[in-house]
Amino acid sequence: MLIESKKFTNGADKNAVKALFRKMSVRQLGGIKGLDFDGMRSLTKDNASCLAGCLNLCVSLVTLDLRNVGLDDDCMQALCANLANGALANLVTLNLTANQIGDEGMNSLSSAIASGAMANLVNLDLSYNGIGDEGMAAFASAIAMGALANLENLYLGSNQIGDKGMVSFADALKPNPSNPMGSLANLVTLALDTNQIGDEGMKSLSSAITSGALPALKFLRLGGNPGDGSPAEKALDARKK
Repeated sequence: MLIESKKFTNGADKNAVKALFRKMSVRQLGGIKGLDFDGMRSLTKDNASCLAGCLNLCVSLVTLDLRNVGLDDDCMQALCANLANGALANLVTLNLTANQIGDEGMNSLSSAIASGAMANLVNLDLSYNGIGDEGMAAFASAIAMGALANLENLYLGSNQIGDKGMVSFADALKPNPSNPMGSLANLVTLALDTNQIGDEGMKSLSSAITSGALPALKFLRLGGNPGDGSPAEKALDARKK
């Protein structure tokens, strides 16, 4: 896109320049292991689109830190829409905490994940955003399809997830004939503290755990919700014995 916007004295060499520029970009970006944008407050929708283009070339990227960069739904839509299918295949850690991501942004992220982006993610932090039931349902649909099978740590604390979102998520976790271990079978840590989950949502999570979902789970955070999390915690403790 950068080259396309430039003017040349002789357009005959434009394709050659584009190829050279891309080759140089692939060489420079392809070896990057980590990117840290923590606290950079200037991200806009156009910036997000350009960032996605760069991330498509970061084939070795392991850690991406986008904490506290002002990511809102528009920026998330622009970022995720421009990620190639299968992008960031080696990404292990994605930190999106302390942004302004709501349901639409979560829908966009879930669509990218369902399309094969970030397939080997191990750590995902979405704490301190504005994700609600609709966004959680979209995320549930993505993991039900088998996305994020390697995820070990999921942080969704301090959002706006309620019973509907929790029920959708719990249903997606349950084992079924085509997936006898259930979704997120490698998950070790699940943080859902300080949301709006009531008793109905808590009971659905307890039911999922009792059914055999989340077989690797060791750490469960449910405090700060209006519902009683003890049934889910007891279900987990009973399985540990």
